[in-house]
Amino acid sequence: MIQNMEPVHISESDLARDLRSILKRVETGSEVIIERDAQPVAVIRPRGAGTP
Repeated sequence: MIQNMEPVHISESDLARDLRSILKRVETGSEVIIERDAQPVAVIRPRGAGTP
C-alpha cells in the first residue's frame, strides 16, 4: 500500500521535546523533515520507504 502523505516539517527543538509522538507519526507512514534555522538537516521516514 502506498500512502500519499505530505512530509511534516519540524524544528530540532520540537523533535527533542516530543520524540515519542514524532516516531508514532513515522510509524503510521509520515515522513518527517527536521529543520534547523528553517533549513532541512535530516529526514526520518518509515522503514522500507525511499532508500535503505
